[in-house]
Amino acid sequence: MNFLFNSTPLKFLVQDLWRDEAFSFLLAKKNIFEIIILSAKDYTPPLHAILLHFWVKLFGTSEISLRIPSLLFYWATIYVSYLFLKNIFRFGNKKSFFYLIFLS
Repeated sequence: MNFLFNSTPLKFLVQDLWRDEAFSFLLAKKNIFEIIILSAKDYTPPLHAILLHFWVKLFGTSEISLRIPSLLFYWATIYVSYLFLKNIFRFGNKKSFFYLIFLS
């Protein structure tokens, strides 16, 4: 178990919150109107905080729960990139996976 949580990407699920993650969580605890107003004063768009707001209501506020949406979007990006390489550029499987390694 020590290997899994110290030497693989699973270690990111058990670390303390980073500064930007804590800021996102504090912003997501506000109501939707406050999120939009506070985001207008900052440089970040409000969509992430709004999605996180509803995610926290459904799944709670644990550190792992707060990181899952980013992980889901990461895997969705990998998948959409694969489809893009395969269908738009017409790359084969080997070449597509080669490029996906660099993306990930």
